[in-house]
Amino acid sequence: MLLGLVATAFASACGSRTAPSPPVATPPITLPPPSQSGISISIVGNSGTQAFSPNPATVPAGQLVIFRNASSSNHRIVADNGAWDTGAIAVGASSAAISMTAPVSFHCAIHGSMMGSAVQ
Repeated sequence: MLLGLVATAFASACGSRTAPSPPVATPPITLPPPSQSGISISIVGNSGTQAFSPNPATVPAGQLVIFRNASSSNHRIVADNGAWDTGAIAVGASSAAISMTAPVSFHCAIHGSMMGSAVQ
């Protein structure tokens, strides 16, 4: 009798199915506005000195710089003198804030023709 009760409970548990949970919508990624105390340089393409806007960028002493990737491919911006490296910046993303001492030239490590500069 106990075996029959266990078998019945097991059969009813195996036969019950619940509907899968509906997928959860992921909200779109929204970039925060540039900091009021920082400078934003947009990456707008892969076309040499036209790849950055503004170029040259005016960076007063003590200002932080953020690179915003508005192009259609990933980038990695590095200082020509090796002082800083943004790491990979995905499409639509921004770099971490960089303490940049102008004047400085920079380029994309992925797309070598992309060149920019910052002046004070």
